Parts: sequence; C-alpha cells; structure tokens
Amino acid sequence: MKQNIATTSQRIEQFASLVQAGIEAWYQAGQIVAQAVDEDDDFIEKLCARHPEFTPDFVRRFEQIGRKLIHPRLLISDAPGCRRLARLGYPIQERALQKGVEVLVRSGNGWDTINVDVVNLTKEQAQQVFAHDHVRSAAEQRAYIESQQTFRMAPRIAPEESFMIVRGTLVVNKSCSFTKTDLTRILKTM
Repeated sequence: MKQNIATTSQRIEQFASLVQAGIEAWYQAGQIVAQAVDEDDDFIEKLCARHPEFTPDFVRRFEQIGRKLIHPRLLISDAPGCRRLARLGYPIQERALQKGVEVLVRSGNGWDTINVDVVNLTKEQAQQVFAHDHVRSAAEQRAYIESQQTFRMAPRIAPEESFMIVRGTLVVNKSCSFTKTDLTRILKTM
C-alpha cells in the first residue's frame, strides 16, 4: 500500500511539473510568434502553410499569450469564470488567478463576500463578478444583483394573439391566414 501511495504521489508531482513546463513553453512559443508577427505580417499564414495542423486562430492565441494579452492558464479551463476573465487585461487576469475573486453572497439577512477561485465560479457568479472591463466591487455586485432581480420581476407583456373567440364570435386582432383545418378547429371551439 505504501508503495502505491508513493507511486501516486510521484505521478501527481510528475504531472504537475510537466503541465507547468508546458505552460512556460506556451509562453515562450507565444513570444516567438509575437516577435515574428512584428517582423513579418504574413508569419501566421506561412507557419500554417508549413504546419497545416495549426490553424490561424490557434496561432493567434499564442500571439496573445506572448503579448501578455491572455494568461495561458485561462486557455486550460473552459470554466465560465475563466472565459469571462480572459476578456480583461493581463494584470487583472494574473491577480485573479493568484488570489481568487471576491463574490458577494446573501447570508442570513445581510450580505457577505467570499473569496472564490476563478475556476470554481458558476456562470451566474462570473456574470456578477466580471464587468466588461473590470472586476466588480462588492457594491457594484450588489447593484448588479438588484438590477437582475428587478429585470426578472418586471411584468412580461403577453404577445397579442392573432385571433380570439369572444362570446361565440371570432375576433381577428391582426393580419393572419387560416387553413381549412384551422377554421374547422376554431369552429369546433365556438
């Protein structure tokens, strides 16, 4: 049993080490692409022609990594928080990945903030925490929550029916057409 635990622990460390090395390699590859694009506008097309397994979008992602527009860790996860965070600036991405983000939550009859890893945010929490250009403060999150509740509680206006039957009379509300089957069904309900 001890040998199995040691092997598992070794494999965990090997895996983590290789992934970290891969992330560093992505950053280095991104720097190469960014520098090459600065020197040759057609670099991405030339690279993709020589290596058709790479798409231009794929290579552009590496360019973004090299220019520090997107943190490589955000490309590893498809979590809602990572997708929203990727739209923000690199310093914000780095801070949020290192420290997590404050999420405003209801508690008892008040509000509390909890620190959540970006990877663990739900879709709703990610929408609450991340604005288009910054991480929302607790006050902004509360305003966002309140505005969402107001929107959900707003009365819905029912779409106007094409027709209705009032005291045995067919009333047509707007321009429409009926098939024989429609008319038969309408007449049966009158």
